[in-house]
Amino acid sequence: MTKKGKPIQIQSPENYIRTRARSLAIFECRVNDDWKDNGIANVIVARKHTNGNVTVAIYLVDLYCLGVKDTMYMFNIDENKYREKLHNFPGGNVLSEIDYTLAHNIVFAAIEFAGDYGFSPHKTFTSLTKYILEEDTDEIELIEIECGLDGKPSFFEGPNDNSATVSRILKQLERTAGKGNYDFTMISDDFQLRPEFDAEEDDFDDDSDGRMSYDEAAKEFMDKKNNFESLKKGDFESFMEAVEVLFDSMIADDKYDEYYDDFMDDLDIEILMEEIPDEILGLPEAEIADPESLKIKLIPILEFTKKKFKKGIKMLGELKKEFGDIPLLAFLELNFEDDKTSETYNRKLKQLVEKFPRDPLIKISSLIQSSVENKDQIHETEIVPLHELFPGRSFLHQIEMDHYLLYAIFIVIVGNNCSRLAAFHEALIDLELPDYFMELAHSMIMAEKINAVAGLIEKTR
Repeated sequence: MTKKGKPIQIQSPENYIRTRARSLAIFECRVNDDWKDNGIANVIVARKHTNGNVTVAIYLVDLYCLGVKDTMYMFNIDENKYREKLHNFPGGNVLSEIDYTLAHNIVFAAIEFAGDYGFSPHKTFTSLTKYILEEDTDEIELIEIECGLDGKPSFFEGPNDNSATVSRILKQLERTAGKGNYDFTMISDDFQLRPEFDAEEDDFDDDSDGRMSYDEAAKEFMDKKNNFESLKKGDFESFMEAVEVLFDSMIADDKYDEYYDDFMDDLDIEILMEEIPDEILGLPEAEIADPESLKIKLIPILEFTKKKFKKGIKMLGELKKEFGDIPLLAFLELNFEDDKTSETYNRKLKQLVEKFPRDPLIKISSLIQSSVENKDQIHETEIVPLHELFPGRSFLHQIEMDHYLLYAIFIVIVGNNCSRLAAFHEALIDLELPDYFMELAHSMIMAEKINAVAGLIEKTR
């Protein structure tokens, strides 16, 4: 999806937080006075911008069992508004000022304890609000924070926990802690252990992350969906915010976490930007007349943009005459084709698959082509793991990773699995990939999110 022929680029508070929040000075940190007694800490960390405004993260921390159960943020808000929000904080708790080290240790101690029993922090923490905290390294003084009750995980059912949530948590504890090694307490409707973050009932949360409500988002989407690509910047960004709000409602948190972890595990490999590894050539070094000379001559070709495809094809032709038929040269020549839906492209690809059946880049090209041809399928397709396509490799060149991720994007945008799509999108963001790739990835994924939201709205009309 493009706007006026260019990839979509949205400057957002989220991107600022991920990339720059840690450079802001700590303004203040707070926690509810009774956090040690109740095992629930509402930790607030605020950082100050040079303009005097603050960016704030709030972490609902369950020290007894679940870790970071919820989190939210306020971006670049006036200090007076921040003070007003503190005054109206839900639950009537006294929020005392603490130093950053204690705030940091409360959050990460709970995460570590919960992780021992298979519970991951809230997805918004993983994708966003963790960046308002410092990295959890040895540079942060360690403070012993007691977690659990008598050393055991203790789950307190809250008023907003439904039976499915309770059942899932108890099964997890049964599996990870073992029978008799955890406690479970049911809480009556007239008692609340800690304030819940409820967007419908709690004024503090209504605009804490600057987002519109579900109903507002639905109206915004319906009003602008037919001409969103021609909207002015402000209206366009408002439309895209509505898409994100509606799309988030279709995500299952537990499946999101599972997909995210799987993606990050699969993509954990070193990436080379400048050095060209021998393996990318596709042939043993002994079969290439002068591999180092070939690598040197390949460097400018690998950096070509689409505008220079014709020049790239010409240079590849010269290299093929000098070095022979090498899989990487054949792949690059194919990749420089303008129309990847043409019969000519399909024919060349099939020939290369037959000629170089073991070459990873050519295999991936074939997988991409197959996914494009089956883009209307409604069932979920598994992604071939990266280490299966690049066996025995401890590092890849950036072009190899780009091509693999492009294939993965094509797979996740089909099959109607919103949790998998959202998890993959966040994984790409957290990998800190080059801008040129993220622009392409973001435009493809946002197009699919818009389609999914359109389907949701149609079902609920």
